[in-house]
Amino acid sequence: MTHEEFWQECIANAGEECGATLTAEQIAYIADAAQGAHDNYGMAFYQPESPLPREIKRLESELRKEREKISCPECKGSGRIITYGGTFQSNSHCWKCHGDGKVSP
Repeated sequence: MTHEEFWQECIANAGEECGATLTAEQIAYIADAAQGAHDNYGMAFYQPESPLPREIKRLESELRKEREKISCPECKGSGRIITYGGTFQSNSHCWKCHGDGKVSP
C-alpha cells in the first residue's frame, strides 16, 4: 500500500462513517491535503528539546563529586599553607587543593 492509497482509504472511511458521499476525485484531493498536512506537522508544532534535563544531570553529577570530596591532608581543610622560615612567615594557597580545603579521594 502506498502513502497515497493509505490516505485515500482513511478519507473514504471517514466519509462513509459520517454519511458523506465523496467522488474518487474528492477523496484523492482531500487525501493529498491530509498527507501534506501530516508531512508538515513537525514543522508547524516543532518544539526543541529543552536543555534543562541535561543541565540538571550535569549539575547532579557535579554535586555528587563535590560531596565525595574529603578534607585536604596537606592544609587540613584550611586551603592555606603557612611556611615558617626563621624570622619570616609565608602564607599561600595550598598546592594540593588549590585553596578549596577539599580534595577528591
